[in-house]
Amino acid sequence: VEHLRELGITPVKFGSFDYYLKYFTSKVLITNDHQRAFLIKRENQFLINTWHASGNYKKIGFAINYDRGLFGTIKFKLQHKGADMVISGCTAFTRDMPYSLGLPKEVFVECGLPRNDIFFKENKELVSNIKSRFGLDEGIKIVLYAPTFRGSGKGNASTNLLDVKRLIRSLHKRFGGEWVCFFRGH
Repeated sequence: VEHLRELGITPVKFGSFDYYLKYFTSKVLITNDHQRAFLIKRENQFLINTWHASGNYKKIGFAINYDRGLFGTIKFKLQHKGADMVISGCTAFTRDMPYSLGLPKEVFVECGLPRNDIFFKENKELVSNIKSRFGLDEGIKIVLYAPTFRGSGKGNASTNLLDVKRLIRSLHKRFGGEWVCFFRGH
């Protein structure tokens, strides 16, 4: 948190009095998901949604065909209303998410997602630290499985959706080396 303060960013606890005070007095708001339905952006505020996922891997929002009822529809619209900019990581996201979120396509800016840059830049020190933390030899390669789908939509993410042994064999055959699979639930 201290590194944020050094950049002039004031972190606040979500839902606290300070959170709401900063929300209504800030000129720029940044979120990575939807807003609470009762929070209405002021006219002179600029809302940037960095979204919390990197692609268009599942259907959400209005792209899901189910009856959410009148109040559910109103709530969803209010939660996503007002974004002045939505950061997009790919063409498919820019194409499909305006409908899913009920936003105009013009607010989507296709520029990649800064939070994913770490995955595409070579950072030997970071990789070494991760391997050391988990007791892995330097030569071992890591694949991350981070599913968002949970089967019924309730409970924990499932490891049953992927045949990990088959994945490891395929990675070894295609790229060589010894592999491990890290799991991170959504």
